[in-house]
Amino acid sequence: TYVEDNVPAYLLVRLDTTPTSEWLAISYVPDTAKVRDKMLYASTQSALKKALGDSRFKDSIFATSKDDLTPDSYAAHLQHMAAPKPRSAREAEMENIRMAEREAGTNTYEGMRVKRSHVAGAMGLKWAQDAEDAVKSLKDADSSESSFVLLVSGVGNFNDWDWGGLNRMFWL
Repeated sequence: TYVEDNVPAYLLVRLDTTPTSEWLAISYVPDTAKVRDKMLYASTQSALKKALGDSRFKDSIFATSKDDLTPDSYAAHLQHMAAPKPRSAREAEMENIRMAEREAGTNTYEGMRVKRSHVAGAMGLKWAQDAEDAVKSLKDADSSESSFVLLVSGVGNFNDWDWGGLNRMFWL
């Protein structure tokens, strides 16, 4: 036997014999182990796998008894992982609705994951040609020119304000 009843251990099991072997990482932490040992193994498991290379491990399991370390136990684990996930009656109903919509070819509700812009291209602002030219000139402005353009759209009466000789203000 490779493990003791009360001592946690990491087991690395080769699943095949090809040169690019797949490995199984097993964290064996028996229920009867000391609390300090349990905490140590729980906190170092991911660091060990990263140090060895996560991509080498096909699977990773957690075992609490020697019975969990048998080939039959691993086969049961694989069968469990391949089984359909449990769903509530509402989830099953929604899945049936989605399948029916797909088969019917109707537009389906895609949920919040869909990112669409609700703005149709341009903002719809009309501005004078001199305002457009001023905005375009910003990309060519050097440090001696003003790199500031103020665009005002129908807000209050700015004509009464003192703009300090600002000549790059345009009304939209």
